Amino acid sequence: MKTHEIILEIKKLPVHLRKVIIREAVCSVREDEGNEGLNQAAENMAAEYRTNKDLTAFSEIDLDDFYETG
Repeated sequence: MKTHEIILEIKKLPVHLRKVIIREAVCSVREDEGNEGLNQAAENMAAEYRTNKDLTAFSEIDLDDFYETG
């Protein structure tokens, strides 16, 4: 279905249902935009972790036993 066909079908609906569709569509777009931002941030940090050894310095001791004192 093409965009103009979808719009024509939506216009046939009662106003309260059109409002629901608009609200749901806006929420969907906001979620996708938020996810895109998170994905981009994760990609940026992954590149940083691959190149900046200071960020992974403590990974070498991950398998060491840890004993809490005190």
